[in-house]
Order: sequence, then structure tokens, then C-alpha cells
Amino acid sequence: MGINFMDVETAMEYVGDLEESNYLFQDLQLAAELGKTLLERNKELETSLKQHQNVIEEQTQEIEYLTKQTAALREVNDSRLRIYEQLEVSIQELEHTNQKLSVDNISDKKLIKTLTAQIESLDLRCEELQKSMDEMAVAQESARRRQRRSVCTPDTPQAPPPAPAPAPALPPCGGDEDEVLQLLQQIQELRSQRAREQRKANDLEDQLTQLIQENACLEERVAVLQQKEEEMQSLQEELSTLEEIRQGHLCRRCLRGQDGGTLTADEDDDDVSIIDSLVDESQRKSVLMQLQEKGDIWKCIWLLITSPKLILLLLAAFCAHIWDCYVVPLLMLPITLPLFLIRSVVCGLSWRCSRS
Repeated sequence: MGINFMDVETAMEYVGDLEESNYLFQDLQLAAELGKTLLERNKELETSLKQHQNVIEEQTQEIEYLTKQTAALREVNDSRLRIYEQLEVSIQELEHTNQKLSVDNISDKKLIKTLTAQIESLDLRCEELQKSMDEMAVAQESARRRQRRSVCTPDTPQAPPPAPAPAPALPPCGGDEDEVLQLLQQIQELRSQRAREQRKANDLEDQLTQLIQENACLEERVAVLQQKEEEMQSLQEELSTLEEIRQGHLCRRCLRGQDGGTLTADEDDDDVSIIDSLVDESQRKSVLMQLQEKGDIWKCIWLLITSPKLILLLLAAFCAHIWDCYVVPLLMLPITLPLFLIRSVVCGLSWRCSRS
């Protein structure tokens, strides 16, 4: 029985077709799996692209907000610099006024010492006048007794000769009484004047203590303002450092976005950028809360800027009033008091001469 070569060839062709069909089926399966993976990868890339777009939009909004915030902070910084300059000028003026007040305080203390010395000398003078008044009263009483004795014994032969002697002595007795009364009045006036001067000296001391307390309060305010200024400068430095850090994070994110090639690297960068944005937002909120809490400082600064002029005007008016009402009369007292005593003595002598 012979072999049919045609059947063998057909069989081989059939086997080859079966193998090709199997290969094609495997290729179709691989192509389907590859298309499915490509679709999934495409969806993942679309979601990551949307996330990147959202992050970019948030970053642009954040950049706009930061630019507005930096402009506002620059304006606030300029206003603070102007306010600090005005505060320095007012502090210098307050230091000058404090020096003037210290000099006035020293001069007032010297004046008070001189016035106390004058008051003590006036006390000694009053005591001397009181002693002289007592002596004059004793002499007047003795003269009256002698006059009564001479009047009670008119029958004696030696009465006419002594009669002319006490006759001219009668008017001086009345003059002595008037002089004694005048001296008493002068003593009372001097005592009342001494009491007034003592009260004025006490008032001046109280006013000086008040001025010293006010100066101490102003110095405390200046120290508080300087401390607030240092705090604001530190806060401004923190804000500038935060802004620099924020700019550095943005640059690194951009560089990572350009250099990153895989999806895992992009997702890690997105996580880092989101964490950085959350940290920056928390820092920004804390800074804004601090600025809101320190809003009342500007009112105090404004009041302290406007108040020193009023304080200086009030101090000038107060010093002028003290000078006109208290210091000038006290300075004129050593001149007016001797003139008053001389005038009283001259009036007494003229009156005595007119009576004699």
C-alpha cells in the first residue's frame, strides 16, 4: 500500500493553520488585556491630571492672596514706620520736658529751702517783737501806776514840779498802745502769711510729686511701646521668613513637576505639596489671629501720639499758673516785708511826733 503525499501535505497545512489560529487567538487576548490596562492607565492619568489642575488653581489663588497680603503688610509697615518716627519725636520731646521738670524741681526745692529759712527768720523776728511788746506793756503799766500815784497825792509841796513831767507822757502812752496794737496786727498778719506760705509750699511739693509720678507713668508707657514695637518687628520678620519659605516650596514643586516622570513620583509630590499648603494655611491663620488680637495697639499708639501735645500744653499752663500765683509773691516777699515794717515804723514815729 503506497503513501499518499497529498494527504500528508494537506494534513501539515491543516496543522499549520491550527497553530496560526492559536497564535492569533493568544495575540488577541494579549491585545485585549493591553487595551484594558491602557484604558485603566488613561483613567488614572485623567484623575491625576484633574488633581494637578485643582492643585494649580489653588496655588494660583493662594499666590494672589499672598500678593494682596504682602501689599497690605507693606502699607501697614509704612504706616508703622511713620508712627514709630512720630513716637521717637514725641519721646524726645518728653525727655526734654522731663529734664526741664527735673531742673524746675531742683530750683523749686532750693526755693522751698530759702522760704523755710525766711519763715524761720520771720518767726524769730515775731518772737523778738512779742518780747518787745511785753516789755512795752510792762513799761506802760509802770508808767500808769506812777501817774496814778502822782494824781492821788496832790497836797504835797513837791507835787507841782513833777506834774509837767507826766503830762507830756500821756500822749505817748496812747501812742504806745496804738503801736502795740499795730505790732499785734502785724504779727497776726505775718503768722497768717506764714501759714499761707506753708500751705503754698506744701501744695508745690504735692504738685512736684504728681509731676514725678506722671513722668514715671510716661516712661512706663514709652517702655511698653518700645516692647510692642519689638514684638511687631519680630512678627514682621516671622512673616517675611514664612513668605520666603512659601516661595521656596513653590519653586521646589515646579521643579519636581518638570523633572518627575512616573505617576508615583507625581503622587508623592502632590502629597507633599498638599501638606505644605495645609501647614502654610495654619501658619497664615495663626498670623492673622495675632494681627487681629493686636488691633487695639494702634488705638493706644494713636492716643499716645495725640496726647503728648495736650500734656505739654497743660504742663505749660500749670507752670505759668504756679509761677504767677505762688512763686512771684514768694520771691517778692523779702522785698515787701521790710518795706512794710519800715512803713509801719515810720507811720508810728510820725504819728508820735504829731501828737507830741
